[in-house]
Formats: sequence, C-alpha cells, structure tokens
Amino acid sequence: MYMSTTTPRRHYAKRYIRRDNPPNFELTERAIRINTEVCRRPLIRKDQLRNLFPEISDRPFDQIISNLFHNGFIARPRQQQELHNQVNGSLPTYLTPDRRGVHLHSAFFTDPVATPKYSQDNNRMTWGYMRHQHTTTTTLINYQTGAQTVPNFSFLSEPDLWNRYAPNNVINQPTLRLEDTRKLMAHDFIANPPEVRGRSAKIPLQLSAHLEWPVHIPGQAGLSTTPIYARTQPDGYFAQHHARTDFFFLESDEGTETILPGKSTRHSMQLFYDTSLFAKYLVYIAAFRKRAHVKQFGIPSFQVITVTTTPRRVSQIIDKLHAILTRDPLHIHPNFFLFTDRNTLTQYDNNPYHPDHHHKNLAGDDVQLHSASSSSA
Repeated sequence: MYMSTTTPRRHYAKRYIRRDNPPNFELTERAIRINTEVCRRPLIRKDQLRNLFPEISDRPFDQIISNLFHNGFIARPRQQQELHNQVNGSLPTYLTPDRRGVHLHSAFFTDPVATPKYSQDNNRMTWGYMRHQHTTTTTLINYQTGAQTVPNFSFLSEPDLWNRYAPNNVINQPTLRLEDTRKLMAHDFIANPPEVRGRSAKIPLQLSAHLEWPVHIPGQAGLSTTPIYARTQPDGYFAQHHARTDFFFLESDEGTETILPGKSTRHSMQLFYDTSLFAKYLVYIAAFRKRAHVKQFGIPSFQVITVTTTPRRVSQIIDKLHAILTRDPLHIHPNFFLFTDRNTLTQYDNNPYHPDHHHKNLAGDDVQLHSASSSSA
C-alpha cells in the first residue's frame, strides 16, 4: 500500500462525501451479503470484493456499493482520496465497514464482526491500521483461494467456524432471516433498527487465559511466579479439512513488531502491556494449555500461523524464540507455530497450499500445510 509523509490537500471528490439525502433502496439479499463481506474484512479492495460476487454484473454491483455508502452502511476512507491527490494514475478503491453496516450484518448472520476502530466523523484511519487490515484481508483470501487448489480438501472460513463450532447456541443469534427481506427498505431499517439478540462481540477474535509467569516484584529479591490474566487478538481464524479438521489462528506480521523483549521486560508486568510476538505467543500457549479455545471458540485444538514480510524475518523469529518456547517451562511442540512470508508466497502465485511451498515450524523444519501434524503439548 502506498504511503506518504507529505501534508495532503483537503479537497475530497464527491464519491468520498455522502449525500445529504441518501437514496432509499431495497435491502435485497445481494445488498445484505455484499455489506456482510465488507464487515467480515475490515479493509478490502473493491476488486477483491467484486471477485467474491461473480454472479452480479458490474452496473448493479456498483449501484449497491454506492447505495450502501451513501446510507452509512459501508465507508470509503478519506485518506484514499488524499492519495488520489498526490499520485498520478489510478489507485485501487478501498472499502471498510461502518457501524450501521455492522448492525445490519448482526441482524442476519451468526458470526460476530468487530465494530470499526477508526474515526467515524470523517472516515479516517491511521496508516498503520489501514496497512495491517489490508495485509490481513489479502492473506486470508490467499489461504481460502489456495485451499481450493488441493484435491479433496475443504476450507472453513471464520463465518463457517462460528456457525459450526460456537461454544453455545445463543451467541450472536440473528433476529432476521434473509428469506424475509422482501421490501425491506434501507431507510426503514435505519429509522427502526432491530434489536440484535445475544452477546455483542466488539472484539470477536479475542483469546484469553490465565498463566503463571515469573516477574520481578519491586522491593523483593529474585523472581516471583505471579498469576496473570492475559489476552491476545488473532488477526484471522480459519480451518482446513483433509482427512481431519485442523484449526488455525493467524498472525499477520508487518515486520515492525518486537520479537523478543529484553530480559528485564520479559520478567515484568510491562511484558503484557507492550506489544511483542513473544507476549502474543505466551498467551496462545497458555490458552492451549488451559483449553481456553474449547470454552471461547468451541474447537478441540488449534495451531498458530504467522505470515510475515521476508524469509529473513522468519529466520529471526525462529532463532530468537525456538529455544525459549520449546524448552521448559513452556515446552510447546514446534508444529504449534508455523511461519511463512509474503515475499516467498509471491513465488508460488500467493498460494500457501502450492505443492512446492512449505511453512516453517518453530524448529525451522519444512511443513506442508495440508499435511501438518496437529500440535501437542
């Protein structure tokens, strides 16, 4: 994604400004499904979204996007227009969910989606948030499309998993059915939004667990093992089925995050307030040991895939974390963590399931994803 440090001009094209009197339109099944696919991917290029609906021709697809935007269901980040003012030529258009769109999704579908984190007064995001969300969306699409190239293989997306494996049958239950959408008009939905039943999941992908960790307590000698409640927010969640079902949480690493903090930080409470791959991986291990995934997601096991920037970054992560994570007291199986990078994936048509592509495990060994062994303690 292009980034600039120059001060942008503040002239916005009309397509980035909602109409004062947005057109009323029927919330057809097509419109609801398009809105939902935007909500399931916090930042998606319009062409990526278009590819998800090959059965809809261009003109009605564009009209639905326009109607959803002007009525506040989806957003077009205004920073996108700032790029148009600075860069010659055409740039991709990006779409993001809006709060009204999240409510519309929750009224019809079981899988929870996150409320947008960016400022809604002018549809702005931080550059880091935009880049990370775009990278994550593209990575998950690559896994889904890549899985389709493997014979007798099926891919379960996050919505599939919430429908099949939710820990109970009352989480985020929809209040409306798609077959009951006849003559449901956007303005009527906006004026009288239905009450969404069940738990409201602002952060649906959150894994939490209690762990015992040695920290230095001020005024005391040595380290004291302290109970800590920690959590992490995976960037993605999917499963594959090939003779058995394997479940994965995804970490999309931009290459800027600390891998392993210094020893003093590792043995302080600050470890769980700062961001690092090590702290995230600790929570994954603790959740796996405590079987938190069973209670929170209804799945029997899981592994963690980290997709980062370059082969060098993969090697750095493995070199710094292999010994500390696979030996006592953590002692996690090397296959619990799998790694690949975007530079390598481009050599294999961005297909993580390409027969010649391998993920690395925490020991640096090659692992083919569709034959990876489930992790063990």
